[in-house]
Amino acid sequence: MAALLLVVGSVLAAGDTDTKISVRSLENESKKALIRVASASSVDQAILRIKDHVGRVLYREVLTGEEAYMKKYDFSRLPSGEYVVEVRTKTGVTEEAFSLNEGAANVVYFKPAIKIESQKVSVVFQNRINSPVSLKLFDERGRVLYEEQVASQEKFAKGLNLSKLNQGQYSLAILGKNYVYTKSIDLK
Repeated sequence: MAALLLVVGSVLAAGDTDTKISVRSLENESKKALIRVASASSVDQAILRIKDHVGRVLYREVLTGEEAYMKKYDFSRLPSGEYVVEVRTKTGVTEEAFSLNEGAANVVYFKPAIKIESQKVSVVFQNRINSPVSLKLFDERGRVLYEEQVASQEKFAKGLNLSKLNQGQYSLAILGKNYVYTKSIDLK
């Protein structure tokens, strides 16, 4: 019997949105998941898309004026593999990646704690997926300003000094085997 394995990670790109996406497997329901989208502020219109590993859109829905959206999805017709739930608003794009695999339902969450202070960023996370991780800092043009490869380890903590950077928009990305997490940084 096939079950849903969710390896979840978030991507934030093209602006800083306050949209949060949650993909959770449903117990005792093979390859079914609950997708929740929440926004701290009212959004006139958002577009929800579910894409496969090559970016093909498998499902598209327009969300209008909703601060919270929740829907049960049946992925039983999809093959095992990598998928993404994307929500696009005027202020940016938020994505949540997940994997469908055969076997018992397991959920692995990757949510690093990123604290942004005036000229410093602190990153702390537990790497429960046990794969190497890359930590990258990008400028607004997408150029890599800092990169560090972190070996597979259970806990990671790092502080980055940003005092020598100019004012502007930056992105901090944490990339693992099956997940990506990005945080926008606005230096003033």
